Amino acid sequence: MDLLLITMIKWFLKFMGLNANNIKSPSRKDSGGVPSVDLTKQETEILLTALQNATFSGDLIEPLYTLVGKLRIHYKKIE
Repeated sequence: MDLLLITMIKWFLKFMGLNANNIKSPSRKDSGGVPSVDLTKQETEILLTALQNATFSGDLIEPLYTLVGKLRIHYKKIE
């Protein structure tokens, strides 16, 4: 799911006309072999706001619902 998040960030930055080349896939992995991404409170707020204001097609609704849930849990932990 972290790779999906990075892909979404790159897409969002490209959509907004910004350069997404400086975003790298995380190289550090946790014990489960899943890449780990550390987001600040501000970065999490930006992602949640961008997702709130965006329009998505029907096939993305369920994965986005799951992603937003994870972002909200992360936001509450770092608050």
